[in-house]
Amino acid sequence: MPLTSNTNPNNSSAPPREQDVPMLLQEITGLPLEISLHPPQEPLLSANSGGPRPDFVLIARWESSEHLFLVEYKSSSTPKALEAAIQQARRSAEAGPFLPMVVVPYLSPRALDRLRQETVSGIDLSGNYLIIVPGKWFIRSTGAKNRYPAGASIKNVYRGTSSLVARVFFARSAFPSVQGVLNEILSRGGTLTLPTVSKALKGLEEDLLVGRGEVIRVLQPDRLLEVLLENYRAPAVGRRVRIKVADLEGTLRRFARNTRESDVYVAGDLPSRYVVLPTTDYVTRVYTSSVEAVTEGVEFEKYPRFPNVELVEVEDQTVYFDPDEEDGFPWISALQTYLLLASGGKREQEAAAQIRPDLIAASGGTDRGVGGEPG
Repeated sequence: MPLTSNTNPNNSSAPPREQDVPMLLQEITGLPLEISLHPPQEPLLSANSGGPRPDFVLIARWESSEHLFLVEYKSSSTPKALEAAIQQARRSAEAGPFLPMVVVPYLSPRALDRLRQETVSGIDLSGNYLIIVPGKWFIRSTGAKNRYPAGASIKNVYRGTSSLVARVFFARSAFPSVQGVLNEILSRGGTLTLPTVSKALKGLEEDLLVGRGEVIRVLQPDRLLEVLLENYRAPAVGRRVRIKVADLEGTLRRFARNTRESDVYVAGDLPSRYVVLPTTDYVTRVYTSSVEAVTEGVEFEKYPRFPNVELVEVEDQTVYFDPDEEDGFPWISALQTYLLLASGGKREQEAAAQIRPDLIAASGGTDRGVGGEPG
């Protein structure tokens, strides 16, 4: 439901302060209940003397019914913050005849589903809510846009170079340290710094996709794959050049040698390496960061009537990360192939589904071990 005002007490998209919550809740329109928010004081909490104190007490009235909710407020809307709020609200409510409720800046449809699973009510400061009184009330409203994006999410760690941190968990499911994650990324052709890896891991941890204990381990490989796909954007293409070569295998090996000598990227794109995908196009697509460098010394016919190689100039290093080398030439990884196909048309999406189980198994099932690393 919409809000009656676009006024933010902080005059920004920063998360609201706790003292502003009562006023912001009163701005929510369309709620078929009369609600009032109160400080956690007596006599409202007389039956809660043995439990932890909530942030607020909310009284909800509908016709002749009235129910009291103990409210846990979090200024962050990340899954980790939501889980903490759910558990704290439940602990508070267990000590008396109260119901648990959380209040956060934003509740996504997935977050509302999570609240329903736990039978915990929730209201956000953007206009979405779920009110549950078991056996009596079930009121849900979703679709309001996030008014506090800066308070609900950090920098997107699932897109661009930062996504290499998430992607590396599909090559190896656990690491002994942040340095171990960085070393693995570097060994697979990525270029990142330790602070960037640490920041990205924090984002993954906030989203409950990676956990840190004795090791750094992926927790939800299926969900991590979904999030990578949701955030995937096709790489920007500089230009495309179609050529014809007499010896395809020899040319590909020469491409690889040229890139090693000139410090540029190259990787072939051949979905049939991973999936059954019928095609009548016998042109091999090759990504490279420099067409001139990769074709140095290679004999080819340019703009032929029947090309057999398409050179696609792309700078984005995620395309070249964790290549699968065969006969001296690198091919894009199964993960990158999956993302390309799954973001395509219906036929491509059906083909991508063939790769998904192996990716999830590699990340959450088959662990290649937690080895040591330098330093």
